[in-house]
Amino acid sequence: MFGLSIHHHDLGGKAAGALSGQDRELLDELSSFRGQTLHADGRRPDFRRPDGHFTDLQEYDGRAAHILLRETPRSGDGVPPGRLVGCIRLHRAELHRLGQVESAFGIPRTAAFLAEAGIEREQVLEGGRLIIAPRYQGCGLGGVLLLAAHRYASSIGRRCVWGVAGTSDSQHSTFAAAGYQVVPGPKTFSAEYDDLLRLVFIDLRSVSMATVNDQLKAFFGTSHD
Repeated sequence: MFGLSIHHHDLGGKAAGALSGQDRELLDELSSFRGQTLHADGRRPDFRRPDGHFTDLQEYDGRAAHILLRETPRSGDGVPPGRLVGCIRLHRAELHRLGQVESAFGIPRTAAFLAEAGIEREQVLEGGRLIIAPRYQGCGLGGVLLLAAHRYASSIGRRCVWGVAGTSDSQHSTFAAAGYQVVPGPKTFSAEYDDLLRLVFIDLRSVSMATVNDQLKAFFGTSHD
């Protein structure tokens, strides 16, 4: 029998090229996990290399925080965490000239949204690569990762989390259930993801961090960090 444990790896404060060997091993594991899940048995073929290996590397990965869910055997204390079953990437918008949101929807639309909302770009944390292993999909784990993302964003003084949500696999419903709103405007089709994308956001001033912590504690008990 397996339980689940949550793990945080913050690479956002590291200078480019300053990643350790352990950091790179983590990114390799994430790339393989994300690539295999996104490949979806051939629906998105670009995530499988000609040599058969799955891969999903993006420029944001090495300067982001990554929150992971892993299987953990229930028997005995001190058992190391096991297989990766879920992840989300969080990166500070100002660390990159263009984030994934801005690349998908264009600077005029995203800048107009920020101006109308009265939010500075430096107050934004971009969420991306919210991915759950197929055998765990439908269990609410995406919402758990979003709760952890809100807690992290609040801890570094961010006001807003935004992201790109797919619609064909109901990812946008996961965001909506966590309190996200859809920014008005047309959907954007992505050939890479074979999906129609929505721009979603949440203003963290509307989120009670005490409630977030209570919900995470209820899910993980005392094991969440």
